Amino acid sequence: MSVLDFPRLRKELESHVLARTGTRVSNLGIELSPEGIRLLGQTATYHVKQLAQHSVRGAKVHDTRLVAAMNVHSVRSLLTFNSDDFVRFGIEVLHPTSVGP
Repeated sequence: MSVLDFPRLRKELESHVLARTGTRVSNLGIELSPEGIRLLGQTATYHVKQLAQHSVRGAKVHDTRLVAAMNVHSVRSLLTFNSDDFVRFGIEVLHPTSVGP
C-alpha cells in the first residue's frame, strides 16, 4: 500500500473527525492510499471509533481514490464537470467547456 500526501485533504478529513469526536481520539493520524482512507489513533470506546469512521465516510472518498489512482499512474490532469470537487488535491483540473472542440 503506497501512502499518498494530500495535506489539504488530510487536514479536511481530520477536521471532520475532530468535529464529530472532539478530543476523544488521541494520536489521530490519517493515511491516504489508492486502497482508501486509514484512520489511526486510540479511543476508549467502540462508539467513538464508529463516530470517527462515519465522519470520513461523508467526505469525498470516491474523489480521493480517483486522485490516488491518478497519482500512482502518473496522471496529472483530470477532465470533469465537477472541477470544484478536485481543486483541493492540487492537480490540474479541466472543465469540458474549457477544452475547445
